[in-house]
Amino acid sequence: MLVKTLDQESPQWLKAATMEVLRTLCAEPQLLRSFYLSYDLEHSSTKIFHETVNQMSKYVQTMFNPDDHIVMQATVTRCKWYIITH
Repeated sequence: MLVKTLDQESPQWLKAATMEVLRTLCAEPQLLRSFYLSYDLEHSSTKIFHETVNQMSKYVQTMFNPDDHIVMQATVTRCKWYIITH
């Protein structure tokens, strides 16, 4: 639900607060790894890690180049690879 505020017509202050919370979460690699292993790898569960990276990537891209979807997919793939290998 937190990352959905980046995709909606939310006020800028709410988007900034959301990015700050996500930055704090991303500073904890073990927590991200736990999300990925506990949720994203399970076939029928919510893909928390994937959705978080995907929404953050979409938000940042709209600030620079809203038409570049290839970069977003590459970002998600690199993040998954990093979590698995570290």
